[in-house]
Amino acid sequence: MSAGVRYAFSVTVSDGTNTSEPQVCYAKPTMPTAPVPVHNAGLVRSIYSDAYESALDHDFIKNNWALPTYAEQNIGGDHLLVYTSDPELQAQMPDVAWGDNNDGANAIIAKDGFNDGTNKGLDVRSMAYIHFDVWSAIATIYPEIYLNDNKLSGFQLDGSGWQSFDIPLSSLTEDKLNNVRWIKFIAFRTPNPEEIAIDNVYFWTYGVQTTPEVGGDATTGGWATFASPVKVAVPGGVTAYKAEYQNNGSEELLLLESIGSVIPAGEGVLLRGTENTVYPFAVTTAEAPTITDNALVGCPVRTDISSVAASNDIFCLRYSELYSMTGFFLYSGQYIPAGKAYLPLPKTSGPSGAPRHVRFVFSNEQTATGIGNVQGDNVPCTKVIENGQLFIRRGDAVYTIQGTRVQ
Repeated sequence: MSAGVRYAFSVTVSDGTNTSEPQVCYAKPTMPTAPVPVHNAGLVRSIYSDAYESALDHDFIKNNWALPTYAEQNIGGDHLLVYTSDPELQAQMPDVAWGDNNDGANAIIAKDGFNDGTNKGLDVRSMAYIHFDVWSAIATIYPEIYLNDNKLSGFQLDGSGWQSFDIPLSSLTEDKLNNVRWIKFIAFRTPNPEEIAIDNVYFWTYGVQTTPEVGGDATTGGWATFASPVKVAVPGGVTAYKAEYQNNGSEELLLLESIGSVIPAGEGVLLRGTENTVYPFAVTTAEAPTITDNALVGCPVRTDISSVAASNDIFCLRYSELYSMTGFFLYSGQYIPAGKAYLPLPKTSGPSGAPRHVRFVFSNEQTATGIGNVQGDNVPCTKVIENGQLFIRRGDAVYTIQGTRVQ
């Protein structure tokens, strides 16, 4: 039998003359290991998971309503909670409540820095989703999730084993998210699942790490692409840019322009922050700008770009040792990861037949990303070599090939 599959057997008893009515018996499936979480730890507030450091001050009660019975199990080196009902009594699986509706020892109490400074519960106003993994081997049950007494959207378990769920928090106002002290899994009921397992319960939000990027493992100098399925605020220390494509006949360029403090849902943007830093993005209700002439395509979810690549060259952000610059270079992969952006351009050999790549320059700024990126005001740029080093001269100003002004 396959792990995680529930098998039914029809059993009859006969004495050679009389035969009983068929009785259905079930073989209890073997529970496989839970899915491995994929979210960056810097974007997570963990309640229960071996994968992340807990955001809580202490442990909490995990069956506040007494039933069902539960036990923590170690499967494949991962701890998870298994809840069991009584099949002999045909009891339905009762609701599961974690924590308590107070600030006591049984409640979900946040570590310092994870509460709002007034309440002791977990402050998740900057988070976008609650994630959890649930295992069941029986078909079609429809649980719901509550934070304190506030209902989130429901979901469906189909009995196929482990399933991962991300329930959005957008239906709740901020005053219902700043003091989470208990989480309720409601209506694990019909039909009786007999046994369920819960693992990897945590809150998470959108975010980006400024290195590495898809398409290359080398540093990108604090640059990253980004896309979110919902409207988010640009965090402190980060600038978000749209990118307008230009071709001046000798090279292909992206002209960068800051879009302000809000990134519209689905929009692909280029971000600049501090290298090797994880930045969380909070969902916002602030008005988002209308973005025009943006050549970047956002991928809020993992995206198969095969159809786009049939008629376009695909470029992704990376650092090139050959050109000593961060820019957009040809990408031959099939997928763009969730939360990233890419640049599609109609297929061509590129200006002057050179290996095709796209530099980016700033609008009305004195910074650049590589050779040839110091542009503007129709002032010609020349390449010069001084003491064996290559520089760019623009008027009276001199820049390194990374765009830093040195004179």
